[in-house]
Amino acid sequence: MGSTSHVYQVFIHTTPEELWAALTRPEETAKYYYGTSLHADLRAGAPLTYTYPDGTLAADGKVLEVAPNRKLVMEFNPVWDDAVRPEAPVRMTWEILPAGEICKLVVTTDDLVPGSATESQFEGGVAYISSGLKSVLETGRGLPAPAG
Repeated sequence: MGSTSHVYQVFIHTTPEELWAALTRPEETAKYYYGTSLHADLRAGAPLTYTYPDGTLAADGKVLEVAPNRKLVMEFNPVWDDAVRPEAPVRMTWEILPAGEICKLVVTTDDLVPGSATESQFEGGVAYISSGLKSVLETGRGLPAPAG
């Protein structure tokens, strides 16, 4: 059984610097990433975690590649529920492509196992996270919690 990839793209009226800050600062990720804060030393090989406000671990992994204001690649191991916890980590790439007054954000999730809980949750989750990020950067407000 092979793996698959999921690619999500969104255009955001922002600068590469503002988008990078929103992707990498814990106080910013909490605004759009299901309330979780990223904690990482942004250098290749460093561990990373996403934690909820109460300190509960949502995901962990490690930084694989860093190009400030351009690209962040990570091994991402979701542990937020019993369905995804036993599954293998995925590789996530956050790529910022400047285009005049806007940026194109391309989020690629690799190593998804077809039919897995991780694949199912990432299909909708990355779209919600990216849309929330866009909303925060363009309006200053995140999205309400998804229904259901």
